[in-house]
Amino acid sequence: IEARHLLYVTVAGRVLEHLGALSPPESAALRDWDGRLLQWMRESAQGRRAEEADNNIALWYDLQCMVYAKFCGDEQLVADTVRRSLLPRLARQIAPDGSLPREMSRARSYDYIAFSVAAMALLSRAAESAGIPLWDIEDGDGRNYQAAHDWLLDMTASERRLVAPVARVLHRTGDGGADGDALQRVVDLSL
Repeated sequence: IEARHLLYVTVAGRVLEHLGALSPPESAALRDWDGRLLQWMRESAQGRRAEEADNNIALWYDLQCMVYAKFCGDEQLVADTVRRSLLPRLARQIAPDGSLPREMSRARSYDYIAFSVAAMALLSRAAESAGIPLWDIEDGDGRNYQAAHDWLLDMTASERRLVAPVARVLHRTGDGGADGDALQRVVDLSL
């Protein structure tokens, strides 16, 4: 999960390409590196464990796969990740009331919930590039990313003690503050 920071390498490559600061062989080498990283993520035992997780780890794994696939020109993998991984996880990860039961069972649960919701926001942006409105897609009983977001907001509003920890996590993970703006630009520029 800590490899999510490698998303910055991908966006730096996009920016450098846009500025004309990378030669075609350098661009090709960066795409090759991202492609090999993506292959390792999808084929290694560590990557498969991350993909099969039913918590924030799988969300961050999917985001990385989508961004690297897009950078490497594999639009089909972006769409397949949403359909094969993200949509089936809705029922496993999000309760009908929007809570995240697997994250709730952990110590410092609201940190993990905020971390998950941050990933959901970025995944939704990434899915938009494949024409999939992931944020609002429901599992039939109201389970969707919007519901998880709203549940977290309701909890922080009703339990004032949660506001500072949740704000800290969102700032640190990319859904708020300067770091949040930077990570949002990473996803936008990578797509």
